[in-house]
Amino acid sequence: MNAKAARAIKTVFYALDVVNQGMQEKQSITVRCMDIEDLEKQAEAIRVEQIKLYELYADGVLLRDAYIEKKKALSEKLAALQDSIRTEKKEQECADELDEEIRALTKQASEKTYIGGLTKECVEAFVSMVYLYDDQTMKIEFNCEDVIRRALGKYI
Repeated sequence: MNAKAARAIKTVFYALDVVNQGMQEKQSITVRCMDIEDLEKQAEAIRVEQIKLYELYADGVLLRDAYIEKKKALSEKLAALQDSIRTEKKEQECADELDEEIRALTKQASEKTYIGGLTKECVEAFVSMVYLYDDQTMKIEFNCEDVIRRALGKYI
């Protein structure tokens, strides 16, 4: 039974290693297509354009109907950019949280193991429940399964 549990825990550690390698590779080669800073610069440019548009209207250069039409188009464009900024920030926060969880699990794994084997603290840290069945089968539930699954989906 101990040997099976040890193999299962080593599999989780292997998955953590794979995720960490994927995380490092993605961070080194991935360039975000929708950089938040660029989106914010675009939004600021639209705000400046809105001010210039109003000044043209106030100076009498632009007729009221044309001003309203252009203002509406700029407002829609700005709203879409702000939605993109919110979405990107939310996605970045989720990615950062997942990365942090993986780093914490990896640190915990390295602290709780020793070369050549597993410690009781390691089992207590990673295993939430062990089920033994009459037909000599065993099921092990890990408390970090969901984090590893999300990370594997993201990085692999």
